[in-house]
Amino acid sequence: MPTKTACCSAANACDRDAVIELQADCARCQGFCCVAPAFDAVQGFGHDKPAHQACCHLQADFRCGIHADLVQRGYPSCAGYDCHGAGPQLTAHLAAEPPWPQRADAGALFDAFLAQRRLHEQVMLLRLALARSDTPALRAQLQRVEAAAVACAGEQAEALAAQTRELLRGLRAPPSAPAR
Repeated sequence: MPTKTACCSAANACDRDAVIELQADCARCQGFCCVAPAFDAVQGFGHDKPAHQACCHLQADFRCGIHADLVQRGYPSCAGYDCHGAGPQLTAHLAAEPPWPQRADAGALFDAFLAQRRLHEQVMLLRLALARSDTPALRAQLQRVEAAAVACAGEQAEALAAQTRELLRGLRAPPSAPAR
């Protein structure tokens, strides 16, 4: 599992009071979504690509060379992908360090991105759930997940995801009785 140090190091202290932004912003990212996950052509990614390998369309400035034509070129899954702000946050934490192509620990950064995205997705789901049912348990879980996301504590992502799933299952309305 990625460790906190992959994102937060002595050079990149985490702002514990930061607000988690759930908005993707490719201009403030190092193209982690084009490198970290594996692509499968049959799932709408245009070509197969192993995890931790850059997409053939990722340019040196970390921008997609076919972004304007993703769907037409056979990449609808790329067009629909949303990192929920994990990429820009990880990039901001790494601002004082070289970009991933110049780092020996790039694989750890890619894993950190995937874990960070999972934390951001949980924050989004919990915020939506709170709008529906503001309970102390949901509020406490949101605080735990947001704290982990701010700290880039990706090693906590799996355990927090399991807790979040259980809380969200409890929100589901019981099935209604069949009409007679």
